[in-house]
Amino acid sequence: MWVLLLQTVLGFYLYPVSANIEDVHLTISQILTKYGYPSEVHYVTTSDGYILALHRIPHGKNSTTSNKPVLVLHGIFFSSKHYVVVEVEHDLGYVLADQGYDVWLGDNHHKRAHTWLPQGTYFLHRYVHPSRYNAKVKATWVGTWRLSLKANPLRALAPWNVVLNTFLKVFNTDEIPPPSFTIPKTVTCRVSPFVCNQLLISMFGYKRSGVNSTTFKIFLQTAPVPISRKQGIHVFQLMKSGYFRRYDFGRNNVKVYGTSTPPAFNLSSVTAKNHLFYSDNDNIVTNVEIDRLCEELGGACTEKRLISEGTITHMDWVFGTGVRGLVYSKLVNVLANY
Repeated sequence: MWVLLLQTVLGFYLYPVSANIEDVHLTISQILTKYGYPSEVHYVTTSDGYILALHRIPHGKNSTTSNKPVLVLHGIFFSSKHYVVVEVEHDLGYVLADQGYDVWLGDNHHKRAHTWLPQGTYFLHRYVHPSRYNAKVKATWVGTWRLSLKANPLRALAPWNVVLNTFLKVFNTDEIPPPSFTIPKTVTCRVSPFVCNQLLISMFGYKRSGVNSTTFKIFLQTAPVPISRKQGIHVFQLMKSGYFRRYDFGRNNVKVYGTSTPPAFNLSSVTAKNHLFYSDNDNIVTNVEIDRLCEELGGACTEKRLISEGTITHMDWVFGTGVRGLVYSKLVNVLANY
């Protein structure tokens, strides 16, 4: 009784969803301008009609020259804002720009913009059309790539992906999570911070002690970023099958692909060098998935680097208080070789 009461009282201090954290409500361009960084926004229409946003930081705050370009892509349920919204001394966008790189933040959050469809897409062209990109990409840094989600409650939904897809279609819901998700998230985190914290740990893989209170509030206000229904179902399909392959259309696979099962993405065709960073404390992507990815990449797997210092969990790759020293500094050293 007293524990629940204490959790509830603390909740209104630790999780003020309506707290005025100014940067959360600003656009990426406004955030960059606020902290003295140059900013550009470019819109790219893909071959299948999706309009993606690219936020460019041409150079650092105290420089006017651009170095080699670096493309930074966010993970599922996040956006490129998470690379500039936490803290100037912390975020990867600023770290790379201040090292002189021409930073491009790819943003799938603009998935609603499409020439004819309202759904999002994966950035998979590198694996679908390797001949177009092998010569253009010198190296890739992959912090966490495959989804195992062995202890994740979302994994329970994977076997039910067909039922879930049908349910979402019936209610004309094209996003996961739907807009109404904000309400239960807000209520849960206000009433019981402990329950909220445990759910976030199990779903997103982070440790509460690894982020400060301000960062925690920023995370809760900006994530999860909705993805399209089809994209979410595709993720569940990958989790269920254990294979990295194209969307499963069920009975229509033969019509779409000419085979009864979706074709796998051919990772062996990738020639650009890949540096795989991982942590033993990441409960979402484990060393098993990293080993398998490296094997499928073949000679393109240049390095598997275990970050053994600290206790980096899945969320810490972006939000962790020590990520700059533990990870980003090593990443900058890798980039210097190219």
